[in-house]
Amino acid sequence: GFAHLSPRNKIRKLPTAIGRLHNLEFMELSYNCVSTLPDSICRLPKLRDIYLQQNMIHKLPHDFGRIAQLNIINLSENNLLEVPPSVGHLHELTELNLNHNSLSTLPGEIGRLANVKMLYLDCNQLEWLPKEIGQCQRLRVLSVSKNKLETVPCELGNCRLLRVLNLVYNRLNELPYSLTNCKHLNALWLSDNQGAPLLPFQATTNEVGEKVLTSYMFPQLLQSEDENQAAAAAAGSTARVRAGPSLYGSWCTSCSAAEFP
Repeated sequence: GFAHLSPRNKIRKLPTAIGRLHNLEFMELSYNCVSTLPDSICRLPKLRDIYLQQNMIHKLPHDFGRIAQLNIINLSENNLLEVPPSVGHLHELTELNLNHNSLSTLPGEIGRLANVKMLYLDCNQLEWLPKEIGQCQRLRVLSVSKNKLETVPCELGNCRLLRVLNLVYNRLNELPYSLTNCKHLNALWLSDNQGAPLLPFQATTNEVGEKVLTSYMFPQLLQSEDENQAAAAAAGSTARVRAGPSLYGSWCTSCSAAEFP
């Protein structure tokens, strides 16, 4: 069954009785005013796709992971402060969109999403990614732009099918050397204006003795025009650290898991 409640209905609350719709497979509630989800939503055994973008949801039910057949979740443009650890039980999930929320951390259980191919975390408050993300062996697209990341876990290099990595607008100084294991990686964004998807990197050792990758595109902090020119000159290139519009935006929001078999 399908529940398509037309956008902009200004729906504020779902009835507890929604948990009785045991044959419900698709739910579309985007562009409403829903602030909470009833616990009974976790009793929908056949629900596969749920679209709740642009509501006012600040918290998910503790047992959200009991909706075991979920394949696509879109919770972008809400007010989420956290993701419940039970999300790790969503073994059928292929696409998770948490863009434009207020997340500061992710649970380590996210590493149990064995089939997730596309993970969108843009425009949150994340300062770090859990090392368990390296267990997402089928991950193709990871987008974490406009957060507060200072490091990327070396375990991400275990995601060897990764094709797109978006780290625009963070606070990175380096990347883990293990990313060289991602032989399928063909698009890597490190600032909001990158003129080409791939950049020259140099292997080096950081202050704690770890082998890392660095590039003239680091650091990600805003710089003056003079500093941009100096950085480009030091790199032996006329390229600028910041020059022109973002390339990733429309592309990342238009692709779907079906495009990454």
